Amino acid sequence: MRQARQSRAAPLSGRNVQAPRYQPRLSEEFPAVQQGKRKKRWTPLRLGLLATGLSLLLLAAIIVVPILIQMHRTAERVFDQQDERITIADNPEGTPVIVTPERSDDDDDGFDDFVDESEDLPDWDGNERVNIALFGVDSREGDEDESARSDTIIIVSIDPETKTAGMMSIPRDLQVDIPNLGTEKINAAYAQGGRELARAVVEYHFDINVHYYAEVDFVGFINIVDTIGGVVIDNPATIKDDDYEWTRVYFPTGVQHMDGETALRYVRTRYDDNDFARGQRQQQVLRALRQQGIRLNLITQARSLLQDVEENFRTDLSMRQSLGLARLANDIEGEDIESYSMIDCTTEDYVPDLYYYLIPDWDCIHGVVETMIPVEEREPEEASVDHSARVLIENGTFVDGLAGRTRNFLNNAGYADVDIRQADDAGNIPESSVVAYGEFEGTGRDVAEQIGLDPDTVIVEDGEHPDGYDIIVILGDDSPDPDTG
Repeated sequence: MRQARQSRAAPLSGRNVQAPRYQPRLSEEFPAVQQGKRKKRWTPLRLGLLATGLSLLLLAAIIVVPILIQMHRTAERVFDQQDERITIADNPEGTPVIVTPERSDDDDDGFDDFVDESEDLPDWDGNERVNIALFGVDSREGDEDESARSDTIIIVSIDPETKTAGMMSIPRDLQVDIPNLGTEKINAAYAQGGRELARAVVEYHFDINVHYYAEVDFVGFINIVDTIGGVVIDNPATIKDDDYEWTRVYFPTGVQHMDGETALRYVRTRYDDNDFARGQRQQQVLRALRQQGIRLNLITQARSLLQDVEENFRTDLSMRQSLGLARLANDIEGEDIESYSMIDCTTEDYVPDLYYYLIPDWDCIHGVVETMIPVEEREPEEASVDHSARVLIENGTFVDGLAGRTRNFLNNAGYADVDIRQADDAGNIPESSVVAYGEFEGTGRDVAEQIGLDPDTVIVEDGEHPDGYDIIVILGDDSPDPDTG
């Protein structure tokens, strides 16, 4: 082979061969070509895949990004953390008054850490029962000058441990006492002081803790129902209302599909039956909406739903809590949602063309509430502690310096205004006592606990102490000495 190669090269070695004119290589004229040689060739298949990928990116930019932007903007408007909690209690005359406004800080999630968790819902972050007040607000376009009332009030109580829930409708005509307004229908509380006063009135009269609220107005209700394609309702009884907003509504019995406007009329009409039947219809529609949400993949309509609720829905649940609650609600079977009614706990007080009230039997109503929310599961009302309270310590023993040492202990616990003196009947007081005046029960309990006494033995007195003290401590023979522990 070597000889063959040499023989083929021999003819050239003896000849004058003219060098060819220099031709630049393609890679020198177009340097990118040389770089391209290191890449794989762009076959029609690869070009097609690239076009598909770019199309998907474009689709994401058109659909997904606006949804995320809408969700973040909606979060800032819908998830309201600006309200202040209101507490109602009786004054010495037995009249309900607003006593302690305090900041509502059920969570500190904020909005800056928002991420779209719609397809990976978080777990509900609590194991205790949660009570939510649902307000359907009577406000529509063109009614801006009128004070809206809570046309619908439903208390929803959810037990995360047992995966059960209860719903109780509160009739709008229920007669209650409202601070600064007097005896009125319960739906007037919203018009008087918004959702926080309405929530406080429910807590005060029904003796429950309402952890969160959610409210929607008529426009939002209509839009949400329409966005998810309407609801299917099995109407159990014929309804013919000739007095529904100067028109007639008619619903035959049986299964029927309702759009938003029709569903609103269905849950609002009441003149053919009563407010209790209307409450049952409202709960029926809530169940139907929930079932529709389970059947549908609502993420495909997320943007429309969020746009619908942005102007017409408010809650003090955080975004994460809402998503966790949605996941929890999805785990609750329909048969594990119980409905409760107060129909047997009210009587009518009616004068034609003058007024109409439902007079409550509170003992009966509290019995219904206890069935829905067992007493042992209720959260006790936490009384506030005021370290600026005036405290008087009386030494009822012959132990020298006991009152002074107890005062020093309370000073270290944050109580600055503490006086001491010897009790008139010192030596004859076997048991210590703590007396709290007016609204200082919580403070009295804290003082008792601080000095080693049983806070449950605190005595609460109405009115004021003659010398202006808020807490009176009488140290008896059973009083612990701070120096000895």
